[in-house]
Amino acid sequence: MALIKCHECGGDVSTDAERCPKCGAAPKKKASAIVKFGGGFIAVMMAIAVLGFLFSDPKPSEAGRFSEQVPQVAEVNADAQKASCKKDLQCWGDKGVGTAGVYCRDQIEKLATHSMRWTDRFAEPKFSRFRWLDKDRATVTFSGDKAEFQNGFGAYTTVTYECDFDQDSKQVFDVRVREGRLP
Repeated sequence: MALIKCHECGGDVSTDAERCPKCGAAPKKKASAIVKFGGGFIAVMMAIAVLGFLFSDPKPSEAGRFSEQVPQVAEVNADAQKASCKKDLQCWGDKGVGTAGVYCRDQIEKLATHSMRWTDRFAEPKFSRFRWLDKDRATVTFSGDKAEFQNGFGAYTTVTYECDFDQDSKQVFDVRVREGRLP
């Protein structure tokens, strides 16, 4: 409980009192924080709406015609970039390493006589190297050593695996596995 001054007579009034003990005037109610925040929020939203209207495009029909042409140009550029990338081993291998990890995985797992486990970490690619299988067809051989196969005694042995893969058709041509790590 605190004392405040009466707005009518200037006398001391308790914050809990409903009326001034001297003059009987009701104390002025202060606006709550919620009401103040709500008013400020509405003012800001109105200002944003006005600014959005002022800076909007006055001729949306012209902008619509331009945006219809952009996808055609983007498609031509994407096709040209893909054709250029297919000729460069580093570019084509980097683009296909994730896809090859998905499509080749099951084929590699089927080569295990007993159990097998992957040793790669989360978001780490299964393949660390790649080379051309057939440059003219843009097919790549991906290789890695992030797996262990279980032998007949229950011990796990690190293996190196290879996958011949065509990125365009998502086709696995062949997979091979041998014991050991990549050199």
